[in-house]
Amino acid sequence: MMMRLKDVGTTVCLLIVSLLLAHCIPVDGEQGNLHPIAVPTRGASPIVSTVALKVSNQSTEVVCGVYIARAGTGEWSGNLLGRAIIEPGETAVVEVAPGVYDLRADNCFDVPLAETAGVSLSASLGWRITTEGSHDD
Repeated sequence: MMMRLKDVGTTVCLLIVSLLLAHCIPVDGEQGNLHPIAVPTRGASPIVSTVALKVSNQSTEVVCGVYIARAGTGEWSGNLLGRAIIEPGETAVVEVAPGVYDLRADNCFDVPLAETAGVSLSASLGWRITTEGSHDD
């Protein structure tokens, strides 16, 4: 009877280890990088790709906020820079879902420095903030 319990315990341990290993993420041996496993699920929506919005601050003020809104809605996003800032002469890149947006850049006192409407972001785009406003590149 003791031998049988030992065999059951060993079998259970091997089963648990096998299940754990079956759900591990493979490792790329050359680079040591983890690669997530894509697990298809029924009815899952496709992954939305993003495009780069390259914000170049060519003004004399610090940009503390970059916001987007679906064109014409006036419903601004949260600050896409988070806690980062863009000093005069610097550039930052934010990733957004493709779409048509209104764009706004604010200084550190929440005063808009530049605003532009109806910008189509279907591919990466440069947005230059100047003292006079903004320009699409």
